[in-house]
Amino acid sequence: IAADKMFALDPSAMTPIVAWCAAFFYTMQIYYDFSGYSDMAVGIGKMFGFTITENFDYPYLSSSIREFWRRWHLSLSFWLRDYIYIPLGGNRRGKMRKYLNILITFAISGIWHGGGYKYLIWGLMHALYQIFGELLMPAKQILDRILRLKNGSRVRRTLQTISTFFFIMIAWIVFRAESLRTAVTMIKSMFTV
Repeated sequence: IAADKMFALDPSAMTPIVAWCAAFFYTMQIYYDFSGYSDMAVGIGKMFGFTITENFDYPYLSSSIREFWRRWHLSLSFWLRDYIYIPLGGNRRGKMRKYLNILITFAISGIWHGGGYKYLIWGLMHALYQIFGELLMPAKQILDRILRLKNGSRVRRTLQTISTFFFIMIAWIVFRAESLRTAVTMIKSMFTV
C-alpha cells in the first residue's frame, strides 16, 4: 500500500526521502509477493506429492548482478540461460559476442515482462550492469587493494551487496513507474536536495 501510494505521487514533487522509501518499499514488495506466491506453489505441490524447486534464493543478498540472476526467479533465469543465451553461443565466441548475447537475452527478458518500452529498458539495464561489472573488474581490484579489502572478506562482501542492491532498486523504479520519464524524474528526486 505504501509503495503504491508513493508511486502515485508526482515524482517531481517528491522529497529524496519519499523517493528512496518508494523505491525501497517496491523493491521489498515485488520480492515478497513473488517469492511468497512461489513458496505457496511449492507447498501446494508438496501436498499433492510433487516436488517443485525453490524459485528464489535470497536474491537481495547477492554481491553482483550476475549472482542476483542466479538467485532471482530461478525458473525464468534458467530458461533464459538454456534457451536463449546458450543457443546464441553463450560466452564461447569471444567477449564482444558474449556481451551481445547478454544484451539480447536480457532484452528478451524485459519484453517477456511487459509490452512497454520501460520493460525493455529494465532488461537492458540488467544486461549493462553485468557487462560494466565485468569490464570494471580491474578497477574494482585496484580499489580493493587501495582499501585493503581482501577477497572474501565480510566488509568487501557487505559493500558489494549494498551496491548490488542499490542498482537493482534503481532498475525496479524503471520497472514500476508509470513511464520512463516518471522513473527518470523519480531517480533524480532521490539525489536532489
